[in-house]
Amino acid sequence: MQYPDEIKAFLLRSGTVTPEQLALAEQAVRNRHIPLETALIQEQILDHARLGECLAAITKLPYRPILTAPPVPEAWTVMSVNSARHWQTLPIGYDADQNMVTLAVHDTEQAGHVESVFRLLLQPYRLTFTIAPEDELNRALTGTGGPATGPVEPGSAAKAPVAIHREPMRLKGLHARLDAKPPAVRPDLPASPAPGKPAHPPAPAKPHPDDVVGRYLVPAAVLLVESIHEKDPESLGHIRSVVRYSQMLAARLDFNEEAVNRTILAAWLSGLMDHGDLVRRFPAPFDLVAWLSLDPADQHQAPPEVLVLGLVRQFQELRRRDPSGSRDINQVRRDLRMAWTSAQDCQSILETFLQLLMDEEFLVGISRGSGRLLVVDPSEAVQASLAPPLSHDGYDVAVVATADEAGRWMCQNRPDLVLLEEDLPDHSGLEVCRSFRQAEETASVPVIMLVKADRRKQAAECLRAGAEDVLVKPVDLELLFLKIQRGLQAQGEPIRSGVSGALEDMGFTDMIQILTAGNRSIELIIQSEQQEGHVFIKDGTIMHAATGDVRGEAAFYEMMRWRTGKFTTRHPADFPAVSIESGTMSLLMEGARLADEQQQTPA
Repeated sequence: MQYPDEIKAFLLRSGTVTPEQLALAEQAVRNRHIPLETALIQEQILDHARLGECLAAITKLPYRPILTAPPVPEAWTVMSVNSARHWQTLPIGYDADQNMVTLAVHDTEQAGHVESVFRLLLQPYRLTFTIAPEDELNRALTGTGGPATGPVEPGSAAKAPVAIHREPMRLKGLHARLDAKPPAVRPDLPASPAPGKPAHPPAPAKPHPDDVVGRYLVPAAVLLVESIHEKDPESLGHIRSVVRYSQMLAARLDFNEEAVNRTILAAWLSGLMDHGDLVRRFPAPFDLVAWLSLDPADQHQAPPEVLVLGLVRQFQELRRRDPSGSRDINQVRRDLRMAWTSAQDCQSILETFLQLLMDEEFLVGISRGSGRLLVVDPSEAVQASLAPPLSHDGYDVAVVATADEAGRWMCQNRPDLVLLEEDLPDHSGLEVCRSFRQAEETASVPVIMLVKADRRKQAAECLRAGAEDVLVKPVDLELLFLKIQRGLQAQGEPIRSGVSGALEDMGFTDMIQILTAGNRSIELIIQSEQQEGHVFIKDGTIMHAATGDVRGEAAFYEMMRWRTGKFTTRHPADFPAVSIESGTMSLLMEGARLADEQQQTPA
């Protein structure tokens, strides 16, 4: 926002310019279609300092020359060069004691916008602003203002302050690099053109070592979405499912790490589409609202990240309407061809997604139980800690808070196993266990008693009451899984501890992507020729790999090269020490790079 009328009035009132000089500037505005501020500078009627003092009087913000007094280096630890250019603001000061950042802006509206961005990203800084003429600010941001300028492009003649390229301080600074290179895509994927322009495949881009989308923007989007939907767990679960499928499909389509993170960011922000203004203000490297608002006939021109998101959202909508129909892959194919407007132009993306769904359905048996569990525990009914992981592993779990509720539930259902709290509000858990043993219908149902740590001496009494086993709270989940499996096996229930298959049918990389995106805790055992490898995944994070005498990332990269052999999954009783710190996408990208180098190296 400019202040032409206020500037003219102030300049005339203060006698800074004559009416003739002002008329000359206004003529330049009309002839060259430039702002009044620029005209005053270009016609040499005012210099930056005099114009800055004028703006300070109008806006009530202090003016500080930014061409002759460059920013302090510490200021660049809270905002990257490209972020400063994107938001048209210059960090010129930082007071660590007060956690105060001083930013130069060209008008008060811009100051309010930048302040809202910092709040949006939960930045822990206090902000203060100075005013600067737009021309002076642009010169500082582009490095065209002389030897004492602000940041410049790397490699240009002028040098930026050394601190620009330092690692940011641990203050979660706004470090959003918006000069992201286009993602490497498959030949059949359109690039990321502007709306209405033809698509051209971009050259493959190596991920930027400072992945700000993944390190800063995605976590900010997660916090924002979860805070808005925290009282609507169903909607939040839907958004998380969209994110998971979008991440897996982007990886399956060979997006590079940066493009995968952009896809994840778009998926999270799609959960805020009812808050369009919020999405527009978010410093994403794309205009998600504009892309998702495209006319259906033009949606095939959207960038690959948005094409992936559009397909996944359509699938989620179909699954919401007909949960059972989403398991028929042929029906899903027909429905998506009708519902997804880009299906005709992007057939290979659709088929890749369908293959992903089939692979996931195959792997969904990993660590899956095969029984119905009843949890009788008042604390579990208030704040579930056991039911979610048990349900995640495939058990059909029911939770009740009292002995009376358990009795009513048992009249209509027969569980395969009962987890029973010893201390119930209406009856003793020991009495309930004895009643189960006395009733013919439940006499053979195994019972695992749960006792508080200060009542562990009750364990013997629980066993005398007929319980098969006793666990002390808080319950060790790994131990619980093993005891449940043992209890069900004793009843002759078929227990599926994992699945097996051939690497020729499902590759190592595809398995890793599905298992990690599904937040699995699993051991993957690979047998190829005379070699055997083990990968441990805990809560969706790859934490250890080993083959022969090799450990860690080197072992993981070795297994990525195996193309034939068998795989088996199992739920481990314990996990080894962590030997891998890198994220899943970093591992897969580096492994693919090493494999390519090996293929290109002459024998």
